[in-house]
Amino acid sequence: MLVLEKEHFPRFHIGESLLPYNQCIFEEMGVLPALEAAGFPVKTGAQFHLSDASKAIRLVFRNGRFTRLTKTFQVEPAVFDDLLLNHARASGADVREGCTVTGYTVDNGQVTVQARTDGNGAQSFKASFLIDASGRANFTGNQGGLRTVHPRLKKLAVFGHFEWRGAG
Repeated sequence: MLVLEKEHFPRFHIGESLLPYNQCIFEEMGVLPALEAAGFPVKTGAQFHLSDASKAIRLVFRNGRFTRLTKTFQVEPAVFDDLLLNHARASGADVREGCTVTGYTVDNGQVTVQARTDGNGAQSFKASFLIDASGRANFTGNQGGLRTVHPRLKKLAVFGHFEWRGAG
């Protein structure tokens, strides 16, 4: 397996928090012990609020309304993503950081991926299949003209960083 990653890890990243459903996936991947050892805070619930404060929902995971699992982790995305990338390496993936995918073609059931690396210029790779993990960037959907953006679902994220210094 070849993983082409545009960034160099660890890198700053804003991300979503985890929900209990992920625990089974992490266990199946064999990465759960590393997550437990990483010292992430345990999360036993979540709250979601509309920006105008008109509605909110509080989920207590142990109540089991949507899952029987009672906890997950509150992760720092940069640390979490680095842990997952290193786990992929340890599991046998050929991980290449600083490698930006610039295009792909499909011909006779084979995929050719074109990429640009930090130091080596342009390269191409052949494979039986391609998994696009570009997230919101939607690389394959954009290249193939398949992406449709719903006008009412354009989202914006606002974030801030806080440091707890204790009482005093």
